[in-house]
Amino acid sequence: MSKKLWGGRFRKETDKDFFRFQKSIHYDYKLAEFDLCHSIVHVEALKSAGILNKKEARKLTGALVEILKTVRDKKMKTDPLAEDIHTDIQNKVEKKVGRLAHKLHTLRSRNDQIVFDEKSYCGVEAITIAGLLKQVLASLKFLGGQYKNYSIAGYTHLQRAQVLPFKDYLGLFICSSGMGKD
Repeated sequence: MSKKLWGGRFRKETDKDFFRFQKSIHYDYKLAEFDLCHSIVHVEALKSAGILNKKEARKLTGALVEILKTVRDKKMKTDPLAEDIHTDIQNKVEKKVGRLAHKLHTLRSRNDQIVFDEKSYCGVEAITIAGLLKQVLASLKFLGGQYKNYSIAGYTHLQRAQVLPFKDYLGLFICSSGMGKD
């Protein structure tokens, strides 16, 4: 079984069903790039604070950058026995630099990592979604222009109602998105 970050607190092996229930590596692997970038910045902060010397910082950063490259090249293989991506990365760093990897968590909690990773992930995803939404809205505008002389039956209370121009119907989606302004 993969080494756990919190394993030292318990004497017995974790129940296998509970472990499968609580682990998140099967979906939080998406946070790997953000977790690694955060760790690289954290190493620099620890060096600036005098907690890590230059050699330690160089070794840790080197290991983190190597792992980051595998993530960006889509070649990183996650350990399915790791409970989450943070543990998997920590284990990979420790494999490269030994016990020095433990210093990576100095002055940083697991919650700090997760908050940074999730905010960063959501920020990037929001930008991606906004770009896709702009494409959808552009398509609606195009369709409205193509079919500006067509009408469709509107609906109210799930029943057919007043006939309206198709371009106006599509315009409702553009206007309500708040992104239809040029």
